[in-house]
Amino acid sequence: MNEGKTQHLLCTLRRGDNSAGQADKVKLLGFWVDPELNWRDHTDNVCTKLSRVLHLLRRLKYTINPQFLVMVYHALMHSHINYGLIWWGHATGCRRVLAIQKKAVRLITGSGYRDHCRPLFTKTGILTIYSQYCLSTLISLKDDLPKFQLRGEIHNHATRHGRDIDLPRCRLKKTSNSYPMSAVKLYNMLPSHVKSLDSNKMEAMLRKIFVNKPLYSLDEIDVGYFLTPPPSSAL
Repeated sequence: MNEGKTQHLLCTLRRGDNSAGQADKVKLLGFWVDPELNWRDHTDNVCTKLSRVLHLLRRLKYTINPQFLVMVYHALMHSHINYGLIWWGHATGCRRVLAIQKKAVRLITGSGYRDHCRPLFTKTGILTIYSQYCLSTLISLKDDLPKFQLRGEIHNHATRHGRDIDLPRCRLKKTSNSYPMSAVKLYNMLPSHVKSLDSNKMEAMLRKIFVNKPLYSLDEIDVGYFLTPPPSSAL
């Protein structure tokens, strides 16, 4: 073990409970991890990268059309947002990512800085970070569904919520808001006909809903959110 390249990090729920010689943050597999697991350093790093891409979009908007700007967005900005999003997409710092996304869609569509962005997200087909987080967690959970117990498997009664996943009890709010508990709560909100779809068809249907109903917060989502989406007008 190379002691010069080894960092010590103790994750704890107690603020300021840092042992001697412990690093303030550690980069692990592309993630910046801090002792309190609040993802502040990671979202700061992501926002720095996104700001650079935003500057590039400002320069490119005079030379290429909106369709190509959307391609640039997905190639350079979306890739940073979507990396490991199921683990940090619930963090408070995601609000800053959304603010940068709003600037990006205004640049792509040539809109004013005061124009509402929800129609612009729908027009460009770009998902907000919260919409992408919900989509990613739901599809990941769908792929891992055999690992979870459905309520219909607990007893022999045919109930309306038999396809719902039995949600384990969580003592800590941090656990309840993190994956996979957050994904289980989202999955149980889905209509039964959506739950019965395979992963590819489910992703296509959910993507359409999230594009037409851009999320600005995870608090906006409920059972009624997954009803028939309004018509869209993509670029």
